[in-house]
Amino acid sequence: MGSLMSTSSDTTQPLDMQGHYIPSEADVYAVRNILIEWLPAELADIILNAAEFWPTISGYCLSHFEVQSDASYCCLITPQFPDVPRLVMTRKQRTDQPEFLQDVEANVRRRVKYVTIKLASHDQGWGGESSKWPYAGSWSWFDAEIWRPVTSNESRNDLQLVECSPSSSASIKPMMTSPTEEMLMAAGYRRINPPATADTQSNHAWLAQRNLRARADIQNHTIVWSNEGIAHHKSQPEETDITYPSLSMLKEGPTKLPKDASLPDMYGCGNGAGFVNSLQPGDRIAIIARAQYPGWSNRMHGEMSVEITYSVI
Repeated sequence: MGSLMSTSSDTTQPLDMQGHYIPSEADVYAVRNILIEWLPAELADIILNAAEFWPTISGYCLSHFEVQSDASYCCLITPQFPDVPRLVMTRKQRTDQPEFLQDVEANVRRRVKYVTIKLASHDQGWGGESSKWPYAGSWSWFDAEIWRPVTSNESRNDLQLVECSPSSSASIKPMMTSPTEEMLMAAGYRRINPPATADTQSNHAWLAQRNLRARADIQNHTIVWSNEGIAHHKSQPEETDITYPSLSMLKEGPTKLPKDASLPDMYGCGNGAGFVNSLQPGDRIAIIARAQYPGWSNRMHGEMSVEITYSVI
């Protein structure tokens, strides 16, 4: 049975899926307090950010499913990007360090640095118009959506653990409505539209990743978006691993695209323009699997994850 699981980087989840340590917000401020005993606060902040000593909020799902033509399905929703301090401290720490707690609550400044999307999928393995670009004409893809609470005084933590992915043998039929999208709207959330500069393949959403056209073997994709747009893209077993210094490098420089190609046509990923900068406290990210036109399907395999990495100083 597939299910959406949302986790955050607190003391119950100190490691990411690669075994790397993830600091909590309290960890960041504890290290900062040590540094400012010897260094000016401004220099301590520079060191922490240069080391990318940043907390991460994660959402993931584990499932195998197929979305058929003209259907869509919300397969993952992250926890809310926090709008209040998320300090993981013991009762003794809170009693012994009240000034530390008050300082953090008064000065925490969250800024999203990266959003990382990882997924494994393929299409039906046949069909589509031929093209020299491997992802051109692919009508099987994943979108990323931003959902924002209309009001800030409602508690929506009940949405953090929701079974919303179909079972391993499920096939989503055409025009099936995603129950989790309905839940978000009923809970008082609204979708944020992408800017005109963003790569899109459907309304109200940023294109995250297309499937490799007419290929039945599983492709593992990693897409990293920063405040400048696409920052990194990796696909396996298709050996593409590209780091983009800035979005402008798609037009000139070592990562320049050919005149007759686009980023989605060549590598399947969207440029993510405006996505990171659009995120606000309280927002959630949803990943939507889509397929369009008769015969097309989107088949997800294994684990999908979204990581929101952010600074607090």
